[in-house]
Amino acid sequence: MNKTPQISQSKAEVSRVDDQKGAINDLTGIITGEGEGYSRWEAVTPSGTSAVSAAETASSAQWKLRYADGTYASGSVKTNLDGSTYVDYCWEQVNGRWYAFNADAAVQNGWLYDTNLSSWFYADANQGMRTGWQLIDGKWYYFHMVSDGTKGRMYRSSRTPDGYYVKEDGSWDKKGNVREENKFTQTFFEEGLGFFCVVRLAVYVSKYDGHAVSLW
Repeated sequence: MNKTPQISQSKAEVSRVDDQKGAINDLTGIITGEGEGYSRWEAVTPSGTSAVSAAETASSAQWKLRYADGTYASGSVKTNLDGSTYVDYCWEQVNGRWYAFNADAAVQNGWLYDTNLSSWFYADANQGMRTGWQLIDGKWYYFHMVSDGTKGRMYRSSRTPDGYYVKEDGSWDKKGNVREENKFTQTFFEEGLGFFCVVRLAVYVSKYDGHAVSLW
């Protein structure tokens, strides 16, 4: 089933009007709506016609963003030096959410690899680009939350901002976070190793009739 994007007009105030994309808010991006001067979401069937029923939309239609001038948000296929090809996705912020559009102008659903950013992302028509912790197919992943040009990228082989370690494939290793690990280490040295030292000291004191000597 294809999920439905935010198709109603945003309540965001119009900051400016773009000749191609129509009404835009500088903070939330493109404002969708009905009528002239607004971009809008369209459910398009594989044959290229607009979906005319809810069942048709849910089963086979792809969601596309039609700009105010009638063109569509669309990525493109590019060629590497070795002859291989890749999709250069078109990213658009619509009603406050980021969406990726492939070379067929369809909004991307699921995993996508952005070659330009050398990063994995996860997005769908319903929620747009995912950020923060996300449970996907039974595994937890963390996606960058800061708007620094790489928002939404998946963390790999690194610590997340809240201290958890994610593996090469991006999934959480299901161990405690770095704060919990540090707490364990601190507890071991303060309580576990400390207790061990007290026991060793007691043995020395007992063995040598109260004459304590260096433990190590």
